[in-house]
Amino acid sequence: MILSVKLCYLKTLNKREFCYLNPKEETLAGKAAPKKNLSAIKRARQAEKNRLRNKAVKTTIKTITKKVEMAVSGKKKEELQKAFADATKVITKAASKGVLHRNAASRKISRLARIANTLIRPEVAS
Repeated sequence: MILSVKLCYLKTLNKREFCYLNPKEETLAGKAAPKKNLSAIKRARQAEKNRLRNKAVKTTIKTITKKVEMAVSGKKKEELQKAFADATKVITKAASKGVLHRNAASRKISRLARIANTLIRPEVAS
């Protein structure tokens, strides 16, 4: 009986172990077959790590954007200035790391600035 080798991920993503599967066992629907060569296994591991990091960063961006919007709706200038500075920092860092495209990051910052200006400088916002 020939057993196929599949790389199993542990929760820490740093440890690797190989699981030996019976070929008759069903694979998950929509998942690719287990990779054979080491470079493909490494690439799959890196892709999973990047996916989790990107997901966390994008979630953080959404949360910080909501904080800016809540500060504007609550008319809290000090809180708004701090939230806007934090949002700009996080979005710029995400763009520099390749999580967001630089134009998408600029667009997000521009929209936040336009929202923030309605409270900070109402004569400039239009």
